[in-house]
Amino acid sequence: MQELRTFNHNHLAELAPLIAASTAEGYSMVQRFYDEWQSGVQTFSHPGEGFWGIWQGQRLRAIGGISHDPYQPSIQIGRIRHVYVLPAWRRHGLAQQLVLHSLKHAAGHFAQISLYTSNPAAAQLYLRCGFVPATGLVRTTHCYNYPS
Repeated sequence: MQELRTFNHNHLAELAPLIAASTAEGYSMVQRFYDEWQSGVQTFSHPGEGFWGIWQGQRLRAIGGISHDPYQPSIQIGRIRHVYVLPAWRRHGLAQQLVLHSLKHAAGHFAQISLYTSNPAAAQLYLRCGFVPATGLVRTTHCYNYPS
């Protein structure tokens, strides 16, 4: 059974398989997440922020979260960050579960959510979650606007 739980400092060692798999695929976001959390640069602890993992038994299968957007001047813009699912666990709805949970968690804290992806399959996922192609935002491919 899969379980979505809040990610905390005690889970950092469990990232090793995700770091190895993502690096092998040419992605740096899991390693960057680990480095930023370890150094204290980003621990997803401000209002509206959060980071989660999905475990299958004792094994971490997917991660993702939301923070203030470090690339935008407005504090009203959040950013989907570091969404990654182990290859064997893709197409099981884990990324969508993380994204929708992040959006729900951040409601009331941000007016808009941004993200960047160069992955066409990920772009389709974000469109299914209610994001639209972005225009005019730095380092952003998609955005989500909360209803007024």
